[in-house]
Amino acid sequence: MSVPIKQRIDELARLPLEDLRSEWQRWHPDKSLPNRLPRDLLLRTIAWKMQEKQFGHVSSALIARLDKLSGQLSGSGSLDLEREIRLKTGTSIIREWHGQTYRVTALDEGFMWNEQRFESLSEIARAITGVRWSGPRFFGLKQRRRSGQNSASELARD
Repeated sequence: MSVPIKQRIDELARLPLEDLRSEWQRWHPDKSLPNRLPRDLLLRTIAWKMQEKQFGHVSSALIARLDKLSGQLSGSGSLDLEREIRLKTGTSIIREWHGQTYRVTALDEGFMWNEQRFESLSEIARAITGVRWSGPRFFGLKQRRRSGQNSASELARD
């Protein structure tokens, strides 16, 4: 039975600095140990590698999503997760526009349209229409606000 990762990290924290540097080199065989890397950063980067090995690599899409959520949380103090649209990989979205049918496929990261990969639906909507569109709105994934649902700024004007 393997030692739990938390216990392994706790053991690392008790190592003398020279042993910690050796451990860092073991976990980063393709890199040179930076001069004067503080003990806490040595420990953190080793712990990161250990967790990455045990639980898997963090995708760039997840990092971007976490950054977005972090910005939202620090900006408004809350997260608007209910309105977020998540499409499973392989989902097809079909939109008819000006008499032509457009089919987009959701990928693990981004979307495929016209045999090209795009980061967002908004990029595809812009490529199709030639103007800036909200991709989710263009493809019918985000509904317009009903006329009876005014925003606070609209109410303030009345």
